[in-house]
Amino acid sequence: MRSPFLQHPVVQRFEAAEVDAATFDHRAHLEVAWHYLSSLTLEAALARYVCHLQALVAKLGAAQKFHRTLTWFWMTMLDQAMQQSVGLAFDALLLQHPHLLDRDLPLRWYSSAQLSSQRARQGFVLPERM
Repeated sequence: MRSPFLQHPVVQRFEAAEVDAATFDHRAHLEVAWHYLSSLTLEAALARYVCHLQALVAKLGAAQKFHRTLTWFWMTMLDQAMQQSVGLAFDALLLQHPHLLDRDLPLRWYSSAQLSSQRARQGFVLPERM
């Protein structure tokens, strides 16, 4: 039986690459990731998320926007918050961990130069800070 989290309409639209690019913002990315992490291990969630995100950006003609290091960063930050606040619904989790909505959060660990590198876009790189 499939997890109800993976049957959620937001996940189904994401996996079918049928999301509205104009409204699929940072929070929406996190929501899909939260559904995955609610049902799968971090490793399985990350693999599934990356696969479908790459398909989505390719369908939208924006494959260059995919950034592996940032994707892994946000998934691990979200997973950490979920481990600290087990069982919280998505909105409650964001209230408990508002830093997840801070788009500049990666800059605490990575320099702009490191994040803009092709190496960071195409593969995961460890942070140079902290």
